[in-house]
Formats: sequence, C-alpha cells, structure tokens
Amino acid sequence: MKARAVSFLFCFAIGLCLAGPLAAQDTLPAGRVRGGLNLYEKFEGSSSPGGGTAFDMNTSLGYDFGSHLGADVGVPVYFTTPPPASKLLASQATGLGDAYLDLRFKIRNPLLDFTSMPSASFPTGSVSKGFSTGQINFNWDNEVEHTFGRFTPFLDGDPGNGLNNITNPHTRVIRRSFVTIGNEVQFTGGSDVDLFGPFSVDVDAYDVTPWGPQEILSRILKKGTVTVKGVKHNRYYAVNALTKGGANLVRDNGYDAALDATLKRFVLLELGYDYSVHYASGTVFFSAAFNVSQMFSHSLGR
Repeated sequence: MKARAVSFLFCFAIGLCLAGPLAAQDTLPAGRVRGGLNLYEKFEGSSSPGGGTAFDMNTSLGYDFGSHLGADVGVPVYFTTPPPASKLLASQATGLGDAYLDLRFKIRNPLLDFTSMPSASFPTGSVSKGFSTGQINFNWDNEVEHTFGRFTPFLDGDPGNGLNNITNPHTRVIRRSFVTIGNEVQFTGGSDVDLFGPFSVDVDAYDVTPWGPQEILSRILKKGTVTVKGVKHNRYYAVNALTKGGANLVRDNGYDAALDATLKRFVLLELGYDYSVHYASGTVFFSAAFNVSQMFSHSLGR
C-alpha cells in the first residue's frame, strides 16, 4: 500500500514539472468549446484507513453542440480492496459500475458564470459488490462562480436521490466505503486559486442535507453482514451491510483541498484530501484525466 502511494506521488510530481497551462475547475482537461465528439478516459481513486482503497477507470464519450451545451455517456470499471482489519470484510472486487448519462449547460458573462448538469445512472453494476444501488439514480449539479484575479470563488448545489452512486467524469469523485439511497442535497462553497505556472489549488467546505428515509449500503462488508460491535463516529457501513434510518443517518459536513495541474491541455492531474466531520474520517483522493480526442488531433498536427 505504501509502495503504491509513493509511486503515484513520484509520478504526479514528475507530471507537475512537465505541466502546461492550467485547466479550469472541470475535472476533465479543458478545450471542450468546439463542437463534435470527444473521447475521455479518467482514472481516479480514493483511500482511507477504515474504508480500504477503491479505483475506477471511467470511459466517456461526449458531444459538444457548441460552447454552451453538451452531453456525455459512459461507464466506469471498479477495482476495490477493503481494509484488512476484519475477517467479515468482503474480498477484492472488480467489475462494471452503473452506466451514466449527463447533460451540460454553461453560460459565461461578466457578472457570473453558471453551469448546470443533470446526471442519471442506470443499474448495470453489481449490487452485491457495492458497485450499484440496484436502481436509477440521479443528481442535478448547479454551480455559480466568478474570477477575481487569481481567485475564482464558487457556490454549488447538487440535489439527488443518493450519495456516491454516480461516477460523473466532470465532477470530483471521492470513493466512500458506502453508497446511500434517499433524498438529499449537497452544498459546496470554496475557491480555486491560481498559484503560478501550471499549479492551482482548490479548497472548499461542504454540507450534506438529507430528508426522509435513508439507507446505507456498505461497500466493504459481505451482503447480509450484521455485527454486534458498537458504531463509532456514525460509521454504520463498518458494522452492517445495510442500515436503514432517518435523515440523520447520512447527514454530513466536511472540507476538501486539492492540487491540480495540466499536461499540454490533454491531461489533468489532481491530488487531494477530504475530511468528513460526521464520520471523523480522512480520505486521500487522486485523478488523472485524458482528453483522448485532442491527444490524437495534436499528434496528427490538426
């Protein structure tokens, strides 16, 4: 585990040294202003002491109708390794996740930039492996931002019917040890800060406000597992494969910080840290996103 982390950090550092102009807040490389098809590949992962390690390879095909409207379809492939602390934990697992569809709408003006992106996923992944909830999931991400010199503060509201269950390539993915079913809205506020050259830092705080009945499906316990251990820091996913309750079951708040850089506008790298106050848990996350279409166009001199 330590060897993997050191290797990744080493490669990330080399990438930063070779990086070109910085991309925008989108977690895919910049340059989607032209019309037509775009192929993207994104590799991302998260690791936490109590939640194990999860990676996904996310392939998406997008179509840009212009600078304001676009759409994407895709499907992730998951690779998960649970923590070794308990014999009840599930074994390593690999498989397809839920296929997804999103629409992107963006308006830029001198006062505020606005982005709206409804997304939906469909139950093509394995429920027993924790790759799917077994139902259609949706969310609708809406963000406003404005740039003041090196600072770009933003506010984001994202209502949906569950947490951690849509692998949208345009949004930051922090792989949790669970998925949830139930109505909620996520609020995020923060700022992107241009440092120098290719470097940028993104910092934010978030709040998850749920309502109505909620369910937590553990990704690290075998199906049907119920233990008699006490629940620490609201981590029901560590003791029960399935937990049902009210809104307080999944209420959460915390903060993120991430370092971003791009390579020749074809590759966007991100490395960051998330801390959940509700679960008293920290998670290291990363992503490497490739604009495959632009890479080929550049190599052909187009």
